[in-house]
Amino acid sequence: MKHFYVTSAYVFLHVVFAGMGYAQSAPYQTGPIVASIEITGQSLFNPESQLLPLVNTEVNRKLFGIPRITPWLWIYRWGTKSRLPRRLKEGIIKSGEKPAYLDLVVMEKDADRLRLFFRQQGYRAAVVTPRIQKNNPDSSQVSVQFAITPGAPTFIRNFRYLGLEKLTSDQQSRLLSESLLGVGKMPIAAFTFDGAGQRYIEPKLYEERRRIITFLQDEGYPEITRDSIRVIVTPIRADSFDVSMLVGMGRRYRMGDIRFRVNGPDGSEAQRDTLQWIEREEQPRLYVTATRTGESSLNPHLLNALMQFTPGEWYNQSKLLQTKLLLEQTGLFPFTNFFPTYAASKTHGDRTYVPIEVDLRTRSRFEVSWDGSLLQRFNTNTSDEIGLGTGASVSDLNVWGQGEKMRLRLSASGTLERGFTLSPNTQSGNFSRSTQYDAAVGWSFPYLRRRVSWLGPLFGVPFYSASTRVQLNFLHEKREVIKLTRDRASLLYQLDFRHNRAITSTLNLFDFSFSDPKPAEGFEELFLSLITDPVQYQRAVEDYTVRKVNNAFRYAIRGGNADPLRRDKGYSSEFGAEIGGNLPFLL
Repeated sequence: MKHFYVTSAYVFLHVVFAGMGYAQSAPYQTGPIVASIEITGQSLFNPESQLLPLVNTEVNRKLFGIPRITPWLWIYRWGTKSRLPRRLKEGIIKSGEKPAYLDLVVMEKDADRLRLFFRQQGYRAAVVTPRIQKNNPDSSQVSVQFAITPGAPTFIRNFRYLGLEKLTSDQQSRLLSESLLGVGKMPIAAFTFDGAGQRYIEPKLYEERRRIITFLQDEGYPEITRDSIRVIVTPIRADSFDVSMLVGMGRRYRMGDIRFRVNGPDGSEAQRDTLQWIEREEQPRLYVTATRTGESSLNPHLLNALMQFTPGEWYNQSKLLQTKLLLEQTGLFPFTNFFPTYAASKTHGDRTYVPIEVDLRTRSRFEVSWDGSLLQRFNTNTSDEIGLGTGASVSDLNVWGQGEKMRLRLSASGTLERGFTLSPNTQSGNFSRSTQYDAAVGWSFPYLRRRVSWLGPLFGVPFYSASTRVQLNFLHEKREVIKLTRDRASLLYQLDFRHNRAITSTLNLFDFSFSDPKPAEGFEELFLSLITDPVQYQRAVEDYTVRKVNNAFRYAIRGGNADPLRRDKGYSSEFGAEIGGNLPFLL
C-alpha cells in the first residue's frame, strides 16, 4: 500500500527554505587544498588515537575513508558554480563542505603541539618538521606531512617524596605502596625510589600529584591543593633526571559540627532542628543541625540518614562526596555544596575540629505538565485519517518529606477515519472512530538503600541510590472499524539500584498484566475472516477474543561510561534474565 504524506512533505520543504533565507555566501578564498595529513618517522605512539587529535589542520571529509572521494566538497563546488535560484543555491552550499585550504600558521602550531607532546613523554630532543607535498602538478590538492624524529628518551634516576614525615607508619606504607612511579619496587631510602629504566613522563607526574591529594584529603588534610605540591626536576645527565615531589600537607583536622542550610521556594519562615549531638571523651560536644528556610515539607532526618560521615572522625573528602551524591540522587536538591569553615575551627587538646557547612537548595514540590498531539494522514487509495490527543501529569516530588515521589498521568486520544475498510462488503466513505484512554499512577520510595547497604562492598563503594517503584496502569481502547473494545491493566513492583557511577540494575519482583478484549457483533466478519494464514489467525484469536493474565520476574544489570551523544569512546553493556508466564499455569 502506498502512502503520500502531503503535510509532512510541506513542513519539511518549508523548514529547509526558511533556513536558507539566512544563509550567507562564503568569502572567496584560494590556495592549496589539504587532501590528507600524514605522520611519519616514528612508531612509538598511535597516530590515529594519540597524535592526529593534536592536529588542527583540516581536511575535507571522505566517504567511508576512501581517498579522493569527497562528496560534500563536490556539493559545495556544484552549489557555487550553479545558476539555480539564490535561496536554493545557498541551501546547496550550506549542505556541502568548504574546501580545506592550507593555513601555514595553523600547520606551524600543530608542529609545536606535537613537539610538546613528545617532550612531555620524555623525548625532549624530538624534532618535528612539517612538509607540504603536491599530489599532482595540475591539481591544487596537497598532502601535509609531519616528519618526526623522536630522539633518545629521558629517564628518571631517582624519585623522592618530601614533606610526608608527619604521616603515621601505616599511612606511609599505604601511600607508597600505591605510587604510580615506584609501583612494584622497594624504596632505596626513606620516601625514595630507584627509577632506573622508567621513562620521564610528565602526565604520570600529574596523575601522581592528584593521587597524593586525594589520599591526604581522605586522611584528614583538607587544606591540600594542587598548589601545595611542587615537582622539582634536577638534571643529572643528558638522559636522566632526579625528581622530587615536595608536599605541603597543612594541618590535620577532624570533622566538627555539621550544619545543613536548606533553602526552598515555599516562603515559610526559618526553622532550626538539632538532628543529633555527640559527646565523647577527649572531644567537645558536636552537633548536627539543619536550618530550613522556605522549605516546610522536607523531613530534616533525611539529611541525617544520608550522611556517610560522623562528627569527630578524621576529615574524609570521599565521604563528603558520597554524601553529596546521595543527596543529589534523591531528586530533591538540584544544588548542593559542601565546604569546611577553617575560620570557625576549634582546638580541644591536641585535636582540631573544623565545622562542615552544607548548603542545599530544593525545587518546587509539585510539577504539572500538559502535552498535546495532532495527526493528519492521507492515503491516496483508501482513507484519510485525523487524530487528536492530549495528556496531563501531576508530580509530587516529596510526598511525606523524605524524597518519596508520586506521579499521576491521564491521557486521551481519538482518531477519525473516512473510507477505511477491511472487508469488500463494507461500504467505503463512512466515518469510523477510534478512542483510547490511559491512566497511570506511580510511587517511588527511597528507603531501600539503608536496607541493602550491606551489598555495597561487593561493588567497592556504598550504593549511590536504591529505591522501590510501584506503577499501576489502566488503558481502555475502542475501534469501531473492527467492532472491538479492549481493557488492559498492569501492576509493577520494581527495585532500582545504582551501585556506582557506571553500574545500575533493576529487579522486577512482580510484573502483572491483565487484558480483557470484548469483540462486538461483526468482528469476525470484519477482521478475522480476512486472515488466511492459520498461524496469524490463531494469534489474532488469542489477542483479540480471549482474556489473558500474565506475569514476569526479571533482573537486568547495565554498565557503561560512554557518552550517548558523542559516542567516541567508552563502553556500554547490559545483561538480563527473565522468567514469565507461570502465574496462568498456577491458576
